[in-house]
Amino acid sequence: MNIPRVSRKEFVVLGLLLTRGEMFGLQLSEAVPDLLARGTVYVTLQRMAVKGLVTSRAAPDPAGGPARRMYRATGRGYRLYTALKRELD
Repeated sequence: MNIPRVSRKEFVVLGLLLTRGEMFGLQLSEAVPDLLARGTVYVTLQRMAVKGLVTSRAAPDPAGGPARRMYRATGRGYRLYTALKRELD
């Protein structure tokens, strides 16, 4: 199987989304602050969306603020993550 290359950041984001479920960018950044700085997490998510690895939706802020983008892994993201995980094990 020809497995596309993903960065370490993309691999970690997929793992977080698959284990924790839907998250917004700040949650991802806070989960691994040494790897995903606030300034780069959205660039990483956008790159992943272009690759078809994640999708997003607008979700209302419970505190009444502006809507936030919630991200989740796609089926393609799941398949890629599990294939890469198998390679590493």
